[in-house]
Amino acid sequence: MPASIRADKPELPAVVAAGPDNPLGSRWLTIGRTSYGIHGTNVRWSIGREATHGCIRLYEDDIRRLYERVREGTRIQIVYQTAKWGTDGKQIFLEVHPDLYGLQRDRIAAFAVPRALGLLEHLDLELVLRTLEEARGVPVPVGTLPAPTSSPTS
Repeated sequence: MPASIRADKPELPAVVAAGPDNPLGSRWLTIGRTSYGIHGTNVRWSIGREATHGCIRLYEDDIRRLYERVREGTRIQIVYQTAKWGTDGKQIFLEVHPDLYGLQRDRIAAFAVPRALGLLEHLDLELVLRTLEEARGVPVPVGTLPAPTSSPTS
């Protein structure tokens, strides 16, 4: 159990046995020479949320696949992004999290993805700006994908 967690909850055991009750999941990848890691978890709701002591939590099937693919010494790059774009095939979603570390000074940078994909005209810009301001950490529908263009058949 990491020291930061034991400091908060000294009643916890120093070691949690492997198995379904382990909050660190079935696999652990240490990040550099730190006590932080990339790991699974038995607490599915915590994934993607501010619920860790600095580690990166993955779903169990994802950490198993990653664990099998990487070797000791593999270089990683951790990217800090407060805004994530997505789609369900019809709508365009924006998920914005609070900037806990004060690193995202330029909210206009969030427009880089839809700009690169030619989707700016399909966004409700007022809703995008409100979503960026509120930073609630949930996906918000902020636009509609254009209808696919059909190609002539021969």
